Amino acid sequence: MKKTLMSLTAMAVLGLASANASATFLDFQVDESVVTGAFANIFTADKLNGGYTEFLAPTSATTFAAAAVGNIGQYYANEGTTQVISQLNNLGLNGYGIYAIFTAAGNITGVNQFQGTSGGFSLYLDRDSNTTFNAFIATPNAFAAPTADAGTTTDDELLASTFTTVSGSGNLSGPPGAFDITFKDFTLTAFGKTYFFDPDPFHLVVQINGDYDALTMLDAGTGLRKITGDVSAVFRVPEPGSLALLGLGLAGLGLVKRRRQLTK
Repeated sequence: MKKTLMSLTAMAVLGLASANASATFLDFQVDESVVTGAFANIFTADKLNGGYTEFLAPTSATTFAAAAVGNIGQYYANEGTTQVISQLNNLGLNGYGIYAIFTAAGNITGVNQFQGTSGGFSLYLDRDSNTTFNAFIATPNAFAAPTADAGTTTDDELLASTFTTVSGSGNLSGPPGAFDITFKDFTLTAFGKTYFFDPDPFHLVVQINGDYDALTMLDAGTGLRKITGDVSAVFRVPEPGSLALLGLGLAGLGLVKRRRQLTK
C-alpha cells in the first residue's frame, strides 16, 4: 500500500510538472470600449507580443540589476499563432498603446548567464500612444526603472502589476540570446478589470519570455549594456486535475503514516 501511494504521489508530482511544461496558453478577453476614444470591440486572445529596451549591468562580481520598458504591439490567439484585430497602436483609428516597466535583479551564473532572484513589472495603457521614456541611470550601478517623460502621462492608466518572481533566467550569448521569467500574483487594477474583463478572477501567473536583437556596451568599466529585442507574455496556471492528483497522493501518504503510528 505504501509503495502504491508513494508511486501515486510521484506520478502526481511528475504530472504537475508536465502540465506546467505543456500547458496551453490561457485565454482572456479584452473590452476596448472602456478606452476613451476607442471603438467598441471585444475579442479573445492568449498572448501579448512586442519589443523592449533594457539596461543591464553588474552590481558586484556576482550580481546584476536591470531595468526595461516593453511596448506591446499586438495581441494573438490560437496558441499565439493568429494576430487579433484590435485598436492597439492604430494611431489613425483612435488607437492606444500599452507598455510595461520592468525591473529585475539577481545573480550572474556564468559568462553572459543570469539568474533572476527578484523583479516585477507594471502594465500601463496609454490612451493617446504619446508616452515617451527617459532612460535610465544617474550614476553607474545606481538603477532606476525608466520613467515616462513629464507631461505625457496624464492619460495613462495602470492596468496591472506584479512584483513576485517565481523563477527567471536569461543569457546574452548570441544573438539570439533569450530570457524566460515567470511571475505570480498578477493583479489587475479597477480599470484593468474593465479592460481585461474575463476571466474573473483573472489569471495570476504570467510568463514573460523573448530574445534580443542587439546589444550595445555603453560602459566597459561598469559593464553597463543596452539591450533591445522581442518580448511576449502568456498566462499559466497548474491544471486542476494535476493538483487534485497530487493532493490525493499526499493525503494517502498521511493516512499510511497515521496507520503506522496506531499499530506501534
